[in-house]
Amino acid sequence: MSGNKLFPGQHENEEIIFFFQKHWVELIYPVGRFLVEQFLIFMVLLFMYFRGQNLLHTLEGRIMTVVVIVSVMFTVFTLWIRLFNFFLRLIIITEYRLVDVKHQLFITNDENVIDFTSVQDVRAETHGFFNNIIKCGTLTFVFAGTNEPKVFHNVMHPHKISARIMQVREIHRQLSQSSLTPAFAPPVQTRPDLSRPVTPA
Repeated sequence: MSGNKLFPGQHENEEIIFFFQKHWVELIYPVGRFLVEQFLIFMVLLFMYFRGQNLLHTLEGRIMTVVVIVSVMFTVFTLWIRLFNFFLRLIIITEYRLVDVKHQLFITNDENVIDFTSVQDVRAETHGFFNNIIKCGTLTFVFAGTNEPKVFHNVMHPHKISARIMQVREIHRQLSQSSLTPAFAPPVQTRPDLSRPVTPA
């Protein structure tokens, strides 16, 4: 699979079980902000319109025109960046690990890996009336030892995803245990058969 990798850092013969993205609730703030900014720009355009055509021929009108054009371009570009980063964020579940692929355009290209052998439990939580309606919650990975838990916020259907992850983890653990061989065990010694004559080498 080295020539057909589906995500950066994918191992040889590593199979993707499923993947999921963050909940669309994370888009409420950037989209709402974009709509408010466009409304303010529209109010500025109305102000310029009611001031008359003479405003465009003054220094004040030219400055306001430049500000409006730059504001529209900036707000559209900012929203496009937010949408681009949202859809590039993938959380991939393979047969033995979780890979959090986080790409941000022109800024970061991160991959965080969680090995299922170190995961002790996966907890799903959904708090609040609105979050229960839209099925939005958190996933918490609890590790053995003193490691701090890893929390994923704003996950869609967290209880279903946690159940699938635990199922994949259990299958991986069973396969790992069945493939283990006691390499440290001493070799079995057999007594020589003395009834047969020993021929010199």
